[in-house]
Amino acid sequence: MGPRFTCDSRVKGDKTEWDLLYVSFTDRYVSFSDRYISFSDRYVSFSDRYVSFSDRYVSFSDCYVSFTVRYVSFSDRYVSFSDRYVSFTVRYVSFSDRYVSFSDRYVSFFDRYVSFTDRYVSF
Repeated sequence: MGPRFTCDSRVKGDKTEWDLLYVSFTDRYVSFSDRYISFSDRYVSFSDRYVSFSDRYVSFSDCYVSFTVRYVSFSDRYVSFSDRYVSFTVRYVSFSDRYVSFSDRYVSFFDRYVSFTDRYVSF
């Protein structure tokens, strides 16, 4: 389970969306934090400041959030890499999993399955 947050929920069709401030989540594959994140039920899309995220293995209740992500695609203003199943776009990001760790301005990573580019570094 992630830390507790103040959050608002709203129902959109068959989805419930949560707006969370200062979100972080951790599992054996992914550790993630950002300022503004909203989680939906099934589909994944991330925008510049407000993030909508979902995965087959998403669980949350009230203001607690936890989920499992194994395959990730990532892009932001400086950084982009891709793997499978998940995509998102955020401006200020701190991200790590078993193979990958990077931040918005300073980037380091190791992953057998990742292609990576940003404004300053190309791998």
